Amino acid sequence: VLDKAIPGLVVRIIDADRGGRHFLVEAFSDRQPARYFLLDLKTRSIGLIKESRPWIDPKRMRPMSIMKFKTAEGKTLDAYVTLPAGASKAHPAPLVVLPHDDPWARDYWGFDPEVQLLASRGYAVLQPNYRGSAGYNWQFPESDLFAFQKMNDDVTRATKALLSTGYVDPKRVAIIGGSFGGYLAVSGAAFEPKLYRCAITIDGVFD
Repeated sequence: VLDKAIPGLVVRIIDADRGGRHFLVEAFSDRQPARYFLLDLKTRSIGLIKESRPWIDPKRMRPMSIMKFKTAEGKTLDAYVTLPAGASKAHPAPLVVLPHDDPWARDYWGFDPEVQLLASRGYAVLQPNYRGSAGYNWQFPESDLFAFQKMNDDVTRATKALLSTGYVDPKRVAIIGGSFGGYLAVSGAAFEPKLYRCAITIDGVFD
């Protein structure tokens, strides 16, 4: 029922009634904001309840891909890359590095309004999941949860890994973040002055 009614989207059951007949379903993709459906198992039917952002045209949004990069110790981490329309090795795009705010949260694949706004303005966007990010801690010692300089180095390595593909312009790289991401933005500018042309911090948290 779900595959036919909601093709091509990630589907999650987020709630159900006590009888297990009715289910609240969320469906989304990197270009499609969340849509909410009611699934009735008895009648094997599904109906749309609400569009979270009905004004968004998914066809105009840009796809988000996954890129892997190596830390200084050789551990593998993930980053998400969104390229603007027309970006190529012949026409590399300016890049915005966008580290997430909470050092122990993470970025996920899916629709991100901030990323799509930047991409619509011609910027490539990199979202690195640095050490400390949820889901990767098994690879590192517990002390690395507070190794902020190592986190900065992870962001640097993710940025350089994307630069090596040739799809982004190494002379036009900015780093932007809020809260702890703001700390990483300023840290990036301080320790990698030749890498970033611009650093923006929003409500940054600093030592």
